[in-house]
Amino acid sequence: MAGIGTELAWADERRAVTQAAKAAAKKGAKMERERIRQGWRWVKVGTHSKILVPCDKKGNPTQDGLRRIERMKQNLGIK
Repeated sequence: MAGIGTELAWADERRAVTQAAKAAAKKGAKMERERIRQGWRWVKVGTHSKILVPCDKKGNPTQDGLRRIERMKQNLGIK
């Protein structure tokens, strides 16, 4: 039978992990908003995946954006 100290330690550890996950999600959302303001767009890759890539003023992916799309396709096994 586990002691009360062990249960409290587990609860504290879980709380810390949850707080870290919330902080990471908040940071990611902020980064996404900033990139969208800078002209990045979501591009559909395959049937179930999207990727956020840098685009020019006309909304077309830049060379870096095309490279990111190709890398995502390779990772997903899409030709």
